[in-house]
Amino acid sequence: MYRFVILPFCITFGLSVLLIILLPWLSKKFLSKKWRISFFGSTLMALTVFIPSCIGIMNIVDPFRYGMFTYRNSKEIRDRRIRRWMPPKAADIVVHKTSDNHLAQFRIDQETLMDWLPQICNEYPFCKKNTDPRETGDHRSSVDEFNNVFKEVDWHFPEDSVMYGMTLSSNGAGFTIWYSEALHTAYLEAGYW
Repeated sequence: MYRFVILPFCITFGLSVLLIILLPWLSKKFLSKKWRISFFGSTLMALTVFIPSCIGIMNIVDPFRYGMFTYRNSKEIRDRRIRRWMPPKAADIVVHKTSDNHLAQFRIDQETLMDWLPQICNEYPFCKKNTDPRETGDHRSSVDEFNNVFKEVDWHFPEDSVMYGMTLSSNGAGFTIWYSEALHTAYLEAGYW
């Protein structure tokens, strides 16, 4: 749930522990008693600035972890959370990644996508598949859901889209794909926590 703060926390915690261990040792070894007190004070200060330091590190690291990324094919994707739910033959991939989900747009032909969906479902025992919204629900709700999900990246609903939902885990993790046969383009929303 709080995965987005783990890396900055680890970096700050490691630096603080290093500071807390090294400063008193260095002060005993190299400095007089008067200077030792100031080193203990700086150790206390390191603990006080822990949270602001985490925030600063997060602001430095996050632009490399989250945002909009483009890939020519799925082999270029290094993030396992994105790669595992991306068809191997996907091309011209655009990914918008956040701490708890990602949105993707990619080109793929319908036959390849239809072959891949059962394969990915077979890898997850909990998998449930909804193959066509026209059989189970209202096409308008698919349009509304698409527009709501992709409003941040300003991708618009192709009128011929068909929605495929995959729930891969009992905690609700999975993905939804809207596929446009006319554009040979898929739009993917994946959530994880």
